[in-house]
Amino acid sequence: EENKMESVDILPILNLPKPSETDEKTLRQLQGDFEKISENNKKIIDNNFIKEQLDELENSGHLKPVGEEISLTAMLQQQGTFGSKVAEAKAHLDKLSELDGQCPTCESEVDDEKLEELNTHYETRKTVAQIEIIQLKKKIAEAKEQNRLVIIQKNQQRQYEDYIRDWDSSLPSTILDGDEISASIDTLSSKLRNLHSEIERISAENMLAERHNTRVSIIEEQSDGMESQLEELVAALGKVEEQSAHLEILKKAFSTNGLLAYKIENLVKDLEDLTNEYLAELSDGRFSLEFVVTNDKLNVEITDNAKVVDILALSSGELARVNTATLLAIRKLMSSISSSRINTLFLDEIISVLDDEGKEKLVEILLGEQLNTYLVSHGWTHPLIAKIEVIKEDNISRLE
Repeated sequence: EENKMESVDILPILNLPKPSETDEKTLRQLQGDFEKISENNKKIIDNNFIKEQLDELENSGHLKPVGEEISLTAMLQQQGTFGSKVAEAKAHLDKLSELDGQCPTCESEVDDEKLEELNTHYETRKTVAQIEIIQLKKKIAEAKEQNRLVIIQKNQQRQYEDYIRDWDSSLPSTILDGDEISASIDTLSSKLRNLHSEIERISAENMLAERHNTRVSIIEEQSDGMESQLEELVAALGKVEEQSAHLEILKKAFSTNGLLAYKIENLVKDLEDLTNEYLAELSDGRFSLEFVVTNDKLNVEITDNAKVVDILALSSGELARVNTATLLAIRKLMSSISSSRINTLFLDEIISVLDDEGKEKLVEILLGEQLNTYLVSHGWTHPLIAKIEVIKEDNISRLE
């Protein structure tokens, strides 16, 4: 009676047209190009120039390897050596030419054959040295030319690599036309606007059709005996809901998120606070510790100057501070929740990994605790604490 409808026919749901992703992407690209057309055209011009330079370098032949650079040092040294030989030979020849048939030193007669032999000898040395110099000059000139070509090739190769790095292959080679881009933007915008309008229209029709179809479905599912069935179902549901509520309470109470987790979280919070009190004193406030309860698992997070670090990344001294602070906190917490009192603490070999400041801090904290503490160490003592020394001689140990 309350849901009478003019028609109970199921109305069809129309398919929505989908906008083309390509069209939308193209439109965004065109709009970006139009906004930056001057900048993009400058990039295209610069890019085309770079491409021209690349083509010119590739066609120049200067990119082909021309061999290695030749060292001139040895050849220049050889040239100097042969030059010295030429000068030496000339000097000897000049002295020989000044002889007038008599030795100026001993005033004895000069042997003409010997004089001729010496002239021939020094002339030969001079000629050989001059030939060597000519050949060396030729080699030096060839080496300089080779080095020049190598330098040109390296410079061209460097310039070519710079052009390759600067060249953008994704840019077009044609200058963008603003009017053409604007017309394309208008065409695509109009097409997409019409498409979105059509989507909105069909969506509105589909919404009305879905409302109509939902009402028809609900009314058609109703039956004459719905009220009596509903009463029976409500009564049965009430019992089930009551049982379900009890089960939910029990589940929450005895699950890992219930009383157990509540107890663990409260104890862990107290342990965390106590640990951080000790740790703050031992590390001058640098380190702090947080226990994270995940279901029934207890994880530890260490914070170093407000930055979370892995406990494995701590040094031995830092880890000793964290372990000692945790141990003292556990002892104190157990004493507070237990009827027994723990008044003795043994700390074995934790002093060796602490620096002087850490040792002083530890002693200061332990002196403030109401318990008997024994620090086991090798050779370390402190003026404020009593010392029991274990001495072993002949396999017999004694206390002093």
